[in-house]
Order: sequence, then C-alpha cells, then structure tokens
Amino acid sequence: MSLRKTTDAQATIALETPERPISHADGESRGWSERLPEAGSVAAFLIPFALVVYLGMKRGGFEQPVYSEIGIAAWWLVAVGILAAALPGARVGRSGWIALGLLAAFAGWTAIGVSWSSSSGRSVVEVARVLVYVGVFAVALLTGGRGRMRITLGGVAAGCATIAVVALLSRLQPSWFPENELPQVLVGVQSRLAYPVGYWNALAGLIAIGMPLLLWAVTSARSVALRSLAAAAVPALVLAGYFTYSRGGLVATALGIAALILLSERRLSLVLPLGALAAGSAFVLWQASIRHQLSDGLTTGTAGAQGDSMLIIVCGVGLVAAAVIAALTLLERRERIPRAPAVPRRLAAGLAAGVVVLAAIAFVVAGGPGEVSDGWEEFKEPSGLSDTSSRLESVAGNGRWQYWSAAADAGADAPLQGIGPGTFVFYWQQFRDIDNGFVRDAHSLFAEVFAELGVIGVALIGGFVIFVLAAGARRRRARR
Repeated sequence: MSLRKTTDAQATIALETPERPISHADGESRGWSERLPEAGSVAAFLIPFALVVYLGMKRGGFEQPVYSEIGIAAWWLVAVGILAAALPGARVGRSGWIALGLLAAFAGWTAIGVSWSSSSGRSVVEVARVLVYVGVFAVALLTGGRGRMRITLGGVAAGCATIAVVALLSRLQPSWFPENELPQVLVGVQSRLAYPVGYWNALAGLIAIGMPLLLWAVTSARSVALRSLAAAAVPALVLAGYFTYSRGGLVATALGIAALILLSERRLSLVLPLGALAAGSAFVLWQASIRHQLSDGLTTGTAGAQGDSMLIIVCGVGLVAAAVIAALTLLERRERIPRAPAVPRRLAAGLAAGVVVLAAIAFVVAGGPGEVSDGWEEFKEPSGLSDTSSRLESVAGNGRWQYWSAAADAGADAPLQGIGPGTFVFYWQQFRDIDNGFVRDAHSLFAEVFAELGVIGVALIGGFVIFVLAAGARRRRARR
C-alpha cells in the first residue's frame, strides 16, 4: 500500500513539473560547483595568510602607519561583514566571545589610562595599537569560528612559512634584496638575520609560531600534496631560525613542538615523519655551520658562493623531505605500515613523570643547581649585543634584567593603575642605570603592562591568555 502511494506521488510530481532537458554541461557544472571551495573557507585561509605576509614584509607592523592601516581594514571588515550578514556572529562560540570580551576590556582599561598618563599623545597611540589587536582577533573569530579554525591555522602556517623563506633567501642571496641598513644603526648585529621583519627576535618568534603549525599539517593534513608541501618548507624554517641566533625563539620553537607531541592523540605515529624531518634539518644546520662566511653574514665573494651551495642543499633536502612524507602517508593509508597504537593517558602520564624524575636526578648529579646559579648571575649582567652563533651557548640577558627591574619599580610607584600606557620609554630614560641606547619597551609583555597599567592591566591581559589556554585544553579533553 505504501509502495503504491509512493509511486502515485512520484507520478504526480512528474506530471506537475515542467520538462527540462538535462545536458551533459549541467552535470559538469554541478560537479565543478561541488568541488569549488566555499567563499567563507577561502576567506578563512586568505585573510590570515595575507595579514601575516603583509605585516612580515612591512617590518612586522612596527611603524604606526602600518598597523593603523591594518586596524582600519580589520574594523571595516568586521562592520561590513556583520551588517551584510557575511560574518555571522553565530559562528563564534561562547569561549570566543569571552576571550574577545577580555581583550576588549584590556583595550578599554588602556584607554582609561590616558587620563593619568604623563604623555597623553603617547598613550593615545598605545590605545590605537591595542584596538588593532582587538579588531584582528575579532576578524579571526568571525571568519574562522566553528568549523573553519583548521583552515585559519593553515593560512597562518602558510604565511609564516612564506616570510621565513623570504628571510632565508635574503641571507643566501642578498643581491636579490635591498641593502641591509640595520648594522649601520646597531653595532654588532651583522650576522643576525632580521629581514624582512626588521628584528631578529621577532622573526624567530614568527618562525616559532609557524613551525608547530607546519608539523601539524605534515602529520594531519587531508591532502598528500599539502603534507608534502609543508614538509618541504620545514628545513628552510629551521635554517632561518638558526640564522637569527635568537635563544628565546629557539626555546619557543622547541616548546611549540613539544606541545604538538604532547597534545597529539597518537604520539607514536609522529615518530617516523618527525624523525625524518629532524634528520634532514640537522643535516642542513651542519652544512650551514661549516660555512663560516655565510653564517657570519658577510657579503664577500666566498659568502656568495657558500650561499649558492646552501640554497641547493636546502632545496634538495626539502624535496627529499616532501617525497619521504608523501611515501609515508601513502603507505599508511594503504595500511602497508602498521597503525601506531594509542598510548593510554595514565600510562603516558606515568612515563612522563618517570622521565621528569630521572632528568631531575641527573640534573642534580651533574651539578645543575650550581650552573643555574652562575647562569642567573651572568643573565643579570648588562652585557651588550652579540653577533655570532656562539651567543646560542650564552645566557647573558643583554640588559633585560635592568629593563624588567625598571618596569617593576615603575609599577610599584602606582601598583593599581600604573604610570600610563606607552610611557615606559620616558621612565627608562629618566631612571635607567645602564646606557644601552634607546629603549622603548621593557622586553616583557607582563612586566611592561604592570609598569604602565598596574595590577588591573596584568589581570586583564593575563586573564585573556589563561582563558584561551584553558579553553583550548577543555576542547581537547572534550574531543577525546
């Protein structure tokens, strides 16, 4: 009976529907439309990619006109997107709105700080800079949001890789790029790679952001081509990070990779791909370290020849890495490689605790506490800038202890609200105890916020950071 009703209904629909011939072109158009990516997904990739590349090529957005342009564009995009319903707020979850609210509250407190600042002009500039951060974060939430965060992270990874490759080429082939004027302004930084960001630590920080994202793409991208492309860029990022000679950048990169491994659901499956990339990157670093003219940043004929050979080596290792990752991926998908077992969380926690205990015992037996004490004293010494790879073996603070001490003293003068946004530069010029040239920032986010915005400012920006980390950890537990 139900079958007869269904047949009758189908016949009725066929009679009431006007006839329209179906051509082969219609089938092709539907096929192509299904393959084309959604406009929102394209925006979720292109916006962060373009932003990272643009700011990287504009000295990291350090100058006020550059980040002002970005801020205007971000807020314009937010306003137009919301009004046109192209950026629906429903894509942003509760955690996203809370994080945005905390960052906006920090911007509001910064704006209030203009009222007690000793330099209202300098403080207004600082307020504008923080509002740029809020606008960019809002764009990231609205274009990414639920379901598109994977694409957004891919755009960030691609942008970081692009800037790192440009930076490396500027060292290997300096004739392709404008003359480096930084050594003429700061003595003793000739060997440190800073182009195009303009600051070696900032470039190393950008690489520290991009490296774990690239490795994540190597191990989890759905496309074999994307995995191979990400793997090919890894040796270049490693070498670019090495040429910055930034200890903080190297530590941040190592911590990012460690977090990637710890948060992975199947850590054992990372052994083969990460091991292959580590071997290739180690070979690239060894080849760079024995080319002293190149590593010293000299522009001699010998350095040029070494740059040519190093470019060939990096490209060759990148191609091999891409081929190895492609082969491993195909073998894994065809089940030619045994699937790595998942390690239970309790077992993993127990093994990690055991490793920590053994490391602590070895640290004490090897005289680690004494070395740390001596290193701490060396860190507090106001030594100047160093220029060679030997600085990676040093723990000298280059005046950071003095900057942080001055920031602590400034915050202690007004612990609740601070001395005013953007005014640490004036406090340092007045009360500095070393002559380390012009210093604008305290070289620590939280130290400078305490100096300029007091305990309330630290609570707001610290709350934003802690909440984002906690939200990520909660989502990770929920997925498991």
